[in-house]
Amino acid sequence: MSRVTPAAIKELRHLVCGHISNVSAYQVPRYCQRLGLAEGASDEAMKSKYKYAERRLESLKAVARQF
Repeated sequence: MSRVTPAAIKELRHLVCGHISNVSAYQVPRYCQRLGLAEGASDEAMKSKYKYAERRLESLKAVARQF
């Protein structure tokens, strides 16, 4: 089984955050939740949708390491 490079992980994270940042700030928390990411408040998403998504993707690192 081949390993995924850190550069590929960074690029994937960037693409996902970019996609999420195209969603209305009011809808970002619910959208992230539907994707299986942690909940949050819309005021946090209003500050930066990209960073909002990035913080939630960080929490998936621990889950991914289990595999």
